[in-house]
Parts: sequence; C-alpha cells; structure tokens
Amino acid sequence: MRRRPLVLAALLLSLMLAIGAIAVAIGPRLEAPPTPAPLDPAESAREHERVLLEARDAIRDYREISDRVGQAGWIEVEPLRDAVSSAQFDRESREAETRRAGGWVQRGATEADAVRIEASERQDGRIVRVLATACVDSGAARVQRLSDGALDAVTHPSRQRMRFELQRYRERGGLRVASVEVVGESGADGADSDSGGVAAGC
Repeated sequence: MRRRPLVLAALLLSLMLAIGAIAVAIGPRLEAPPTPAPLDPAESAREHERVLLEARDAIRDYREISDRVGQAGWIEVEPLRDAVSSAQFDRESREAETRRAGGWVQRGATEADAVRIEASERQDGRIVRVLATACVDSGAARVQRLSDGALDAVTHPSRQRMRFELQRYRERGGLRVASVEVVGESGADGADSDSGGVAAGC
C-alpha cells in the first residue's frame, strides 16, 4: 500500500514528460525570414540609374563644397558637415588645419565626372551604402602660399580616379561621403559612367 503513491507519482511524471515531448515535436517552429524577391531586369536597371545619379550628385556636391572651403583658405570647414560622415569630417578638419597653418589658399575649382558604381548595399528595401569611383580633375585649380605666392597643383597627377564610400545616415537623408581614396588612373571603358565614357588619363 505504501508503494502506490510512489507508483502513481512516477506514472504522472512519465505522462507529463510524454506530453511535453509531443508538444515540442508538433509545436510551432521558427522559420528563416523569406528571401526578398529579386528585382526584374527593368526595375534593376532603373534602380541602378537612380543610384548612379544620386552618387554623382553627392560626389559633385562634396567636391564643390571642398573647393569653396579651400578658396576661403581652409578657415572654416563647417560647410562640409552635411556632405560627409562624422569620421570624414574629422579627417577633413585635420587636413584643413594643415593647409591653414601653411598659409595656403586654393585658386580655381575641381571637377568630378565619369562616375561609376562598383557596389551597393540594400537594407529594408532602401540603398544605404554605395561604393563609387569618379574621375576628379584638378587641372584648373592650384593652391597658392600667401606668404611668397608659391603655386602648387592640388593633386599629382591632376586627373585621378578616386573611390568614394557613400552612406545614408537618415531614413529620408541623402548619401554622404564616408571615405575617399585615390585608386590611380584607370583605363576602364566607362560602361557604367554617367558621362558615357571615362575621360583620357583617368
């Protein structure tokens, strides 16, 4: 008689374990999120064109603002803040301090053309990061040292292909320059160029 409670308890525990195992076996399972449907070729081409134009505008805006900062003697770099990331703004500020300390001022302006998209990154249905290259021509610009009038080229050589990392930092914001690097002269055919071809020497 004393064993009956123990037997009942064991049977009850076995029943509970069996019910739990069944619930796990037939219960809801986590599934991987569905893979977004790929864009059809026509929509993909339209998106590429939109990204190319937005990247081109972001790069040209950055160059135009950089020129104005240089033409003012690199005294004030604040106008660049809305065109670049915070890290790039810090780099621009340090470079401006060096130019300013040397007494340099920029004469003339640079031009950016032959923009090409290398890669883009999508998040929540929107393009948030773009890698693009552009030919930056500083042939019409010079930097001049005010103390003695010495002149120098803005870049060597005057036409350089540069890679721009562009990022979108706000949901409704435009692309900003996050980093810039010189990748040298290019003999690419410019198939993705906004100007229809890469200029000679870039």
